[in-house]
This record gives sequence, structure tokens and C-alpha cells, in this order.
Amino acid sequence: MVTKPFARERWTLNGESTLNVAAVINDTTITVNDAASFPTARFSIIIDDTDIHTVTYISANTFTVDPVISSNHAQYSTVRHVLTNRSIDEGIAEASQTLLHPLNRVLDKSGTTLDDTDFTWLNQGSASSDMDDQGGIVLTMATKETYHNIRGKYIAAPSTPWTCTAYVEFGYGFERWFGSGVGSYVGLFGRESATGKLYMLTLRGDVSALWQMDDEATFNSDVGSFLDNSNWGAWLQLEDDGTNVIGRISYNGYDYKEQWTQNRTTFLAGGIDQIGFGASSGNGTANQLFHIKSWILE
Repeated sequence: MVTKPFARERWTLNGESTLNVAAVINDTTITVNDAASFPTARFSIIIDDTDIHTVTYISANTFTVDPVISSNHAQYSTVRHVLTNRSIDEGIAEASQTLLHPLNRVLDKSGTTLDDTDFTWLNQGSASSDMDDQGGIVLTMATKETYHNIRGKYIAAPSTPWTCTAYVEFGYGFERWFGSGVGSYVGLFGRESATGKLYMLTLRGDVSALWQMDDEATFNSDVGSFLDNSNWGAWLQLEDDGTNVIGRISYNGYDYKEQWTQNRTTFLAGGIDQIGFGASSGNGTANQLFHIKSWILE
């Protein structure tokens, strides 16, 4: 599994509880009375204000720690989340990677690297796709498209819960700014194969939105508009937690804002079973480029 670089909760300092049972030397785990206030990503704790450990895994109220417990701690000893020099350095490096060098990877839920040939076309038409030189995917629309005509690629969605996050932008390299056009868009989609219905989370040349589509070319409704006049790029996130489908956006790959949520079967019959990326040149030009700089399914 790939650790989310955008898990901001990792750096919150509100986690505190007490040991449920005593911890003794060489223990590899500790159990706290309440883990709810702690982060879920890798983080540091201090026990009795003396011994610092990294929590590498959480199962309910049990923390796996590294290094192993180095001194005895009685039941009800205080366990607090802290930032260390090491964790601050990791955070700076992680934020820098996210903000300045968005991942350049295409990964499925197992952490396997994918390329454009691992995806199946949806409504290909005259569109084409290629890998860029860093590990992302470039979609090319060979002809000017009608407004809601999505050309895209997908793989089978994993069992819920899953989250798909992508950094997408108009164009590629020096061609990034050309032909973006009002009505052009690129983004994530989640599709139900049995009905052909899909959600499309878009970055557009005018106003970005999350759409409900009856199929890849038939608009149903706009269920959330959130970004005006951004023909550069943004992080988009589509999640199915087993109950709801959720759409989010981030301008920096770190702070995510939830824009929309809906029960996963309100619009769809049984839920999303295909997840992918798509684009349309809309009112833009022929041979317009769209860059899926990273696409990560977790």
C-alpha cells in the first residue's frame, strides 16, 4: 500500500490517552484506552513523558511501536502524540514532494505501477493516450469534442472502501496553456458498468464540478461546482467508503476540501465498479492535451 502524502491529520497534536495494560521492556505493541484522537498515519508518541516511539501500525486501540518498549510503564500511564525532529523533517519532505513534485505515479490499490495500456478505453473515438517521461499519462483529443462527450480509460474498482486521487492539468509541458478553452475538462470518473451511469469529477477551463452522467455522453445533473477559471491544475479525489461517494478538491495536494457527498446507490443502482480518468476538448481545439500527472487508487 502507498502511504497517502496528503494525510494532514498525521501532523495534528491532539492525541492523548492512557495505557489499557502495562507495557514492559521488549513489547512490540501497546494498547491504549482510546485511540480516537490519534492520527491513523505513521506518527510519534511519548509514554510517561520519557520514552518516544514511532507508531507504525494501528489495529483498533493497539499500536505497533518502533523501537520496542525500552522501559516498563504501568497501566494508565499517559500516552501522547508528539512531533519529533525526525517526524518534522519527514513532514517537510513529504509536503515538498506533494506541493512541488506531485508523485508522477499511476498505481492500483495493491501499489502496483500501471501504465496507459493497463486501462480499458471508454468511448475512445479518435482520442489516444501515452505515458509521459515521468510516469503520468497524457490524453490527446484528436478532434474538437462536444461538451459532455467523455473520452477516458478505466480499470475495475476494488472492493470498498477505496479512494482515488489524481493530479490533473490541461496540456503537458510547454503546451500546458494552449487550447484549454471554456468547456474543456479533465478529471476522475467512477462508473457503474451495468447501467452505464457515472460520476465525473472535473477540472474545467471555466467552472469545475462534479457531474452525474447517464452515460459517457449524456449529462444528468451538476451536483457540485467548486473551482472557477483554473486552467492550470489541481488535485481531485473521489472516494467510495462503502456507504457514500465523496468528491474532494485540493489546490496543494495537502489540504482537501469535501465538496459533495451522496449515498453510493442514490444515483447508481449498485455502486461504482469501474474507476478511471477522462477528458473532453469541449469548446477547445483539436489535438488538445490533458495530463494525468498522477492517479493513485488506495
